[in-house]
Amino acid sequence: CQKPLTPLSFAPHTMSLNQISFDANHKLRIFPPEKLEKSETLKQQSQEFISKLNHFHQLSTQLTDVLSAQSNLLHLTKLQAIGTRNLIRSEQSNREHQKNNMKRLLWERRRELERVTEELEWLERAEREQKAEIERLGDHTIGGEESRTD
Repeated sequence: CQKPLTPLSFAPHTMSLNQISFDANHKLRIFPPEKLEKSETLKQQSQEFISKLNHFHQLSTQLTDVLSAQSNLLHLTKLQAIGTRNLIRSEQSNREHQKNNMKRLLWERRRELERVTEELEWLERAEREQKAEIERLGDHTIGGEESRTD
């Protein structure tokens, strides 16, 4: 007792002939119109969601790129700041070194000035003594010649 095969005999047993319908474009539909409408709405919402998700992905990629660029800029600025700080420290050290050299040079020049001043005083005293001796000898010689001629 075998049933003859009809075009709908292979369909699941839960489907009845009243579930099959034609749409406005005369296409054969298996789903009931309300389920088809819900399915189409779900499809449209899913496509919108995917579109929004793709847009979100683009925005997040752009944001990531901007943040990465800002991070690189911040890193470069940080390196410049470190370089500037090191340069300032180096300059401070150089200035301290120059200051100490100038103090040492000033001290040396003062010592040399004191030495030269003492030498000048000694030479002036020696000159005065020599002039006094020359005058004394000159007076003595002049006095002695005068006594010889007399």
